[in-house]
Amino acid sequence: MNAINNVILRSSIPVEKASERDTYGIVTINHPMNFTTKQLSIELIRQGGVTLLHAISVIFALSFVPASFTLYIIEERVSHSKHLQLVSGVNKAIYWLQTFTWDLMAYLISALLCVFIFLAFDEQAYVSPDNLPGLLLLFLLYGWSCIPLMYPISFLFSVPSSAFVGLSCANMFVGVITTVTTFVLAAFDDQELRAIDDVIKELFLVFPHFCLGDGLMKLATNHLAKASLMNLDIEFESNVFEWRYLGKNLLCMFCFGAAFFSLTLAIEYDIFSKLRVNTQIISDNSVDDEDDVADEKRRVALGQTAGDILVIKDLSKIYNWSKVPSVNHISVGVKPGECFGLLGLNGAGKTTTFKMLTGALKPTAGDATVMNYSVVHDINQVRALLGYCPQFDALDPLLTPYEHLVLYARIRNVPSDILQKRVDTCLHRMGLGYYSNKLSKTLSGGNRRKLSTAIALIGNPPLIFLDEPTSGMDPKARRFLWSCIQEIVKEGGCVILTSHSMEECQALCTKLTVMVSGSFKCLGSSQHLKMKYGKGYRIIIRCKEENILKVKDNIAITLPSLKLAEEHYNQLRYEVSGLRLSHVFEEMEILKKSSLVLDYSISQTTLEEVFLRFANEQPDSATGRSGKPSFVKNCLSCCSAKWKCSSLARVVRWAALRLWVGTRGRRFGRPSLATRYLYRRIRHWTASSSWTGR
Repeated sequence: MNAINNVILRSSIPVEKASERDTYGIVTINHPMNFTTKQLSIELIRQGGVTLLHAISVIFALSFVPASFTLYIIEERVSHSKHLQLVSGVNKAIYWLQTFTWDLMAYLISALLCVFIFLAFDEQAYVSPDNLPGLLLLFLLYGWSCIPLMYPISFLFSVPSSAFVGLSCANMFVGVITTVTTFVLAAFDDQELRAIDDVIKELFLVFPHFCLGDGLMKLATNHLAKASLMNLDIEFESNVFEWRYLGKNLLCMFCFGAAFFSLTLAIEYDIFSKLRVNTQIISDNSVDDEDDVADEKRRVALGQTAGDILVIKDLSKIYNWSKVPSVNHISVGVKPGECFGLLGLNGAGKTTTFKMLTGALKPTAGDATVMNYSVVHDINQVRALLGYCPQFDALDPLLTPYEHLVLYARIRNVPSDILQKRVDTCLHRMGLGYYSNKLSKTLSGGNRRKLSTAIALIGNPPLIFLDEPTSGMDPKARRFLWSCIQEIVKEGGCVILTSHSMEECQALCTKLTVMVSGSFKCLGSSQHLKMKYGKGYRIIIRCKEENILKVKDNIAITLPSLKLAEEHYNQLRYEVSGLRLSHVFEEMEILKKSSLVLDYSISQTTLEEVFLRFANEQPDSATGRSGKPSFVKNCLSCCSAKWKCSSLARVVRWAALRLWVGTRGRRFGRPSLATRYLYRRIRHWTASSSWTGR
């Protein structure tokens, strides 16, 4: 249209001015009309929806990353690999600091990928020169605050996969709900809703997810406002780091990140339990102690423990869910060059004692010292002096045996010039040379025990705790470990050993005790225990089957005090007590010369029989533990009692029976599994009620 108008204009110019025809013309300028108020509102809503979608997408993407960091943490805690590292000398604060540093570096890779996506699509609302620093700081502080938030929550989980799924969903739910809620409330013109929106925006600042989503929306809103005002020839200058823009969000993420990390350290150092007043009282049954145990307890109480490496004084532990103590006022001192054997059935308190001595559990009462360092007050110094082989293998499944030994040798501050030689020696002597470069998760149970024992010995500590170290080992490796323990004892070291092998304890231990229901029942060397608690000697006689009655009659006459204990085919076993061995040998030789006895053997009572004598004193439920807290257990028992005595039980039982008969009478076949299970449970609950039919 402008060209046509120019043609008409120039054709109407007089001839005398034809030479100046080019100077005449119409210039048209096209400019969009400014938005009306209604149009501007619609455009802002549209842009706000796009901004909200961006924020939700980023929150969704970054919800999985912090949650994934809990997988390895929980795996280390559940497998006790973390505890083994702490026992080897790793400081708790250093452990969490390096974990957080590594996780933050891994998170930054994902955050930078999000920034590159915004750059690739040229989203000026986020990557413009004014807004890009704010975007980078938002992503950085989100990782700073959200990653430490995952650490305290990880203590609530024991299954890594469950923690990952639960925390990922929680992150997405919190981030999306809080961001959408504030966006929707801000869209209304109602003053009361606006006031509510202002309040919850302040409350939601405790969540890093909301700070991230709200910060992204503020960046986009600021950019949109600046672009809109520039179209009206109005210059709009603003700083994205102002308090009303990103300043508040960034400061809250920084502060809460430090607070969440401090909370993690508080949980790790068990500060909250120190604030609680311990009201548990454990009765001391020292009047019932055996003579040797009482003498040892008296020696420890009087402080006559000069030179002892390990001194345990009235150490006790009772769990919150139990009424019976797992460890009950045990006292003993172990000198250098001793191997102390701790025997007992499963549940007697051996592992609990080890956990208290290594700092995994806090004693309810009493204390223990390692070279004058208390396990309650100076646990870091204590851990530097001991090696620990736990009952269950605390290995990293993604490390090889060689890498395990190098790691723990470094933690133990083994000098670099002898580190390689020491690691190779441990691998060779433990028979792990062939498996040195294989992942520990592929090793057999016996090889894992070898590796756990090698970790305990790698630093040559003065005190070594071995909790059933030879379980699953082959005879060759077991014999080698015995040799290692004997060498350590000869060199002045101290070994605390638990085992179910009486042969092992008799070969290694210089002092033994049998633990029953958390208490020591005897104390002394293996020979002392056999002499004191054994049933004298035993004699095993082998003869021909037709001569058994004659042998019995002769022994009844010549050795009437012998007591027949067992009889198997042509073999008799007698218990000898109150007789001189010379007289027993004399009579046995007479029977042998008369051809009534083929051969015989006389031996002392074994350590296993002494152990079984005390172990039989332990009840089946020594610890008195329950899967439910006591208040829940009492509540359920009360409700169960009321239910059983209620007349309503009969009605419910009759209805369940009708449901059973009705489903069986249908043509669809047998009742469903759920129906049968429901009926059986109701019958169990109402077992004490007499059913009288309809």
